[in-house]
Amino acid sequence: MAQFPSPVFKTKKVTQLAWLFFAVCFALKSGPVLADSYAQGLAFLEKEEYTQAFSIFSRVAEKGDASAQAALGSMYYNGSGIPADPVKAAQWYARAAEQGDASSQLKLGEMYEDGEGLEKDDFLAAYWYERAAVNGLAKAQWSLGVLYSEGAGVAQDDAEALGWFSKAAEQGLPEAQASLGVFYSEGRAVEQNATKAFALYLRAAEQGLAMAQYELGNAFRDALGVETDYGQAFAWFKKAADQEYADAQYAIGQLYMLGQGVPENAEQAFRWFSKAAEQGLPKAQTNIGLMYAIGQGVNKNLPAAIKNFRLAADQGFPEAQYFLADLYYTGEGVEADDREALKWFEKAAIQGLLEAQDMLGLMYTRGHGVQRDHAKAAAWFALAAGHGYAESQNNLGFMYSRGLGVEQDFEKAVMWYRKAAEHNLPQAQFNLGGMYLRGDGVKQNYHTALEWFRKAAEQGMEEAQESLERILRRGQTTTREDMSI
Repeated sequence: MAQFPSPVFKTKKVTQLAWLFFAVCFALKSGPVLADSYAQGLAFLEKEEYTQAFSIFSRVAEKGDASAQAALGSMYYNGSGIPADPVKAAQWYARAAEQGDASSQLKLGEMYEDGEGLEKDDFLAAYWYERAAVNGLAKAQWSLGVLYSEGAGVAQDDAEALGWFSKAAEQGLPEAQASLGVFYSEGRAVEQNATKAFALYLRAAEQGLAMAQYELGNAFRDALGVETDYGQAFAWFKKAADQEYADAQYAIGQLYMLGQGVPENAEQAFRWFSKAAEQGLPKAQTNIGLMYAIGQGVNKNLPAAIKNFRLAADQGFPEAQYFLADLYYTGEGVEADDREALKWFEKAAIQGLLEAQDMLGLMYTRGHGVQRDHAKAAAWFALAAGHGYAESQNNLGFMYSRGLGVEQDFEKAVMWYRKAAEHNLPQAQFNLGGMYLRGDGVKQNYHTALEWFRKAAEQGMEEAQESLERILRRGQTTTREDMSI
């Protein structure tokens, strides 16, 4: 008779098989159980039932589910049903990012770049952007390209930036298309091509990107890769302006000021400049200040002008610093204060504003707001003159003719007077005429002197007209000294 296993052994074997079967089934089901729980949490989140969503995500995230960890990071970041906590958000994003979750890698990069919930660290921002970019996330590719273009956290490399922008643009990301447009517009890492730039801006603009719409407006206004069309310029600026893009609002103000594509209208210009100024755009604040100062498009209001100039000046905008300084210097709308004027002129001059450099030279020459110092005056005049500013060229010529702050040198005086005279500056034409009349630094020539006096007189300069009449009346004579500064 056949021997069968004892019931005990059989029972034990069946129990082992049953447990093995159960274990296999549990193993097979364990993944779907977590996925289903995440999906359930997501369903609660979409219904804004945040307490249930948070509870499910927390349980599943602790078991290592990257999607749930990313969801918790998002809830903490956005304050969805719980107090916003960027530190905890970063912690959960980091756990998900380490597991390869591309969206969390991107978010972690953004938080490192912005110093939000983490200490700002461009190097780590670039690290996480690259991991997400390699995973194919278009926004990460674009963000990494931006860091390469700026040299933030990585060595500056336009070619590398171009590569990442291109990858993201191929996926249709409008920000990347616009960034590529900038590279083609400026000729960075590629041959400059306004037509390609225009095409890229158009692709991004049609997706609603305000920056690209603004650049299209510039292209139509300035004939960059397309024929000038002020109507189209206005239309694209308006699309961007409707998205509160401050530069576009400012551009519309300019079109109204100049009557380009729209009827000339100072009131409308003031309205659009105001919109941009309210967003803190310094060039718009400066224009508002100017319009208040002269009463264009709005009633004259010097206190309002000063307020707007100061808002822009405090942001380091050199033109506003210059206008504010000028009001303090002349005492218009504010008590005259040479020291305050000097301070603001110097701020603008340091930034390279030629008018401010010239005014600083004048203040050092005259001893206004500062001890008189002809050497410093000549240095400021020379700086602006070297960049072609006619008034400073004339003033530097005067310094050389008198030996003020520099060794007297008539030939250099003639050279600088001539440069300014060729810019049609009447004071310089008069001074150059005087040099020819006296034979200082140049061979004496009455005929040439008359020509320069006549040029200055034709622009309404009384001293030149008087000298011209005196020469013609007497045949030849000396003239008064050079026009002082």
